[in-house]
Amino acid sequence: MKITKRKVLFVIGLYVTFYFDGALSANMARGLFGERVIMVSHLALLWLVMAQVWGRNAHLPVLTGSVIVGLGTDIYYSGIVGLAVFGLPLLVWLNQLLLSRVKLVGLWQAGYLLASVAVYELYLYGIESLLGLIHVGIVTFMIRIFLPTLILNLVISFC
Repeated sequence: MKITKRKVLFVIGLYVTFYFDGALSANMARGLFGERVIMVSHLALLWLVMAQVWGRNAHLPVLTGSVIVGLGTDIYYSGIVGLAVFGLPLLVWLNQLLLSRVKLVGLWQAGYLLASVAVYELYLYGIESLLGLIHVGIVTFMIRIFLPTLILNLVISFC
């Protein structure tokens, strides 16, 4: 695999977004994780999806990056190895299948970013509820976690 400037920038950006995900969560914990509302930033996920949408012809190692970020997320943040290690590469693979058939332009790209975050959040909710790690109803999840998370990531993606 030939190393190019884009690949190096992709890897650096992936590391920076993964780091800022944790830093944002740690420094703004009171504002993001309250009793009533929980907002989760997915900077690394947004970076991976943006790399897929805008770097299609650059042949970036997005799938490999998603496995590494998933492993880091599971070890660092959740403590349960398997949720993100499986979920992020699965989402990246599904994105590759969809993006090979569809060309996104304009606001469709932002909508696609938001849809990717939505699918990932729903995946995490489903798996965590099946494993008995969370005991939140779907309506409560949608109002207190899902919608605030989408709004936060929408604001982040437009900044």
